[in-house]
Amino acid sequence: MQLQSNETYNIMCQHMVFDKRAVESVMPHNSYYFSLIRSPVKAFVSFFIFYNNDKRMEQIAGRPLPLDESINKFLDLKYRDTNQEEKLGSYLISNNLNSMSYDLGMSQGSTVVITDDYITNYINMLNNRFNLLMTLEHLDESLLLLQHDLCWDQDDIFYLNRMVSKSNRSHESISETTIARLTQALTPDVKLYNHFSAKLLKRLESMPPEFKDKLSEFRETKAKFEADCMVMDRLVPAPYHSQQHPLTEKGENSLHCQVLAMKDVSLTKFISRLQDPEVASRPKVESYGYIDKFRTLETFPRQWKLRL
Repeated sequence: MQLQSNETYNIMCQHMVFDKRAVESVMPHNSYYFSLIRSPVKAFVSFFIFYNNDKRMEQIAGRPLPLDESINKFLDLKYRDTNQEEKLGSYLISNNLNSMSYDLGMSQGSTVVITDDYITNYINMLNNRFNLLMTLEHLDESLLLLQHDLCWDQDDIFYLNRMVSKSNRSHESISETTIARLTQALTPDVKLYNHFSAKLLKRLESMPPEFKDKLSEFRETKAKFEADCMVMDRLVPAPYHSQQHPLTEKGENSLHCQVLAMKDVSLTKFISRLQDPEVASRPKVESYGYIDKFRTLETFPRQWKLRL
């Protein structure tokens, strides 16, 4: 979106690889930086299945493979194809191995050798730059910290657990040997996660006693909101080889439910249409349901203008 001369960007988000210098050149100096990370082995397995790498390994092998064997075959090929044995003491970072480190910008090109010292120095840089690294394992607690830091309302941190994977493979067990091998291969992600998970837990331990009451209240209110938005005992086909809970009649006519239920790409397009008159004037290529009636930012309720 093209800015007017007196404007600045105030949000940068969604599926971006972090580049400190590039982000700082665009965003105001007092921007709040936050992201979300997850237990590395669980994140890898989820990514591995979501992008059908297990099926690709079966095609290569010419037969069905247990998940454990499929992961080991992937690691064998990954290291062989990159001659990793010639780079002792270094680690691979890509969008399908150590993906959290990749997304947080640790891999700055093929000329950088990712060593233990490099990882430590990069984590220190992220530690100084980011205000909050949330973890999926403590998502609700993390969101309450985010709400506190940014002086948001409780409604601002609601989310919907709408999509459910069709695959049962994520529930397959993998051996301790494979977990150990993954932990070694995922050293950048493991170091990253361990550092920021410990930092998060330390901050949570320092919160006053009423924080637990706020957490219970948030979970109770969010569960009610989720039940109002979605039919919890029903699943329908959804994109990305998944299923999702359909919206209730109330959810279909709720701006809040509709926005939280939208796919990220669709939401980005919708917000662009609201903010940019040129985009808004173009013919629509997809329908957004109930919220289609909000054709411009001026027609949005006041609280949502502040969010957008």
